[in-house]
Amino acid sequence: MPQMLVVEDNANITALYSRLLFQYDYVSAQSAEEAIAWLQQEPFRVVILDLHLADSGSSGFSVLRFIRRQSELAATRVLVISSDDGLRKSCEAIGIDGWMTKPVSVQAFVDHIEALLPQWS
Repeated sequence: MPQMLVVEDNANITALYSRLLFQYDYVSAQSAEEAIAWLQQEPFRVVILDLHLADSGSSGFSVLRFIRRQSELAATRVLVISSDDGLRKSCEAIGIDGWMTKPVSVQAFVDHIEALLPQWS
């Protein structure tokens, strides 16, 4: 079972995450619809979520709302990574476990992931 779902539509950023997450079992989604389809099939420990999904009819907000409305996903940790700091308070109001502003520091990214996963050891 994958531990993480990475929701990111930028191929270069997805490739970076891929290199940083090599030791983890994860899957990727490029749209909100694809992410929600994964979430309906699998319980993920962590979701790494971009809010602005250009080729999607929905944004990362719809993924976040979906996660927080599903009782079976209550333990899912959500790390939002966005270039728009103005959206942070809205995400916090819905319920997130971490926030990072793009561009992200590699070490800060790894630290966030490691902080979120030990809760499942």
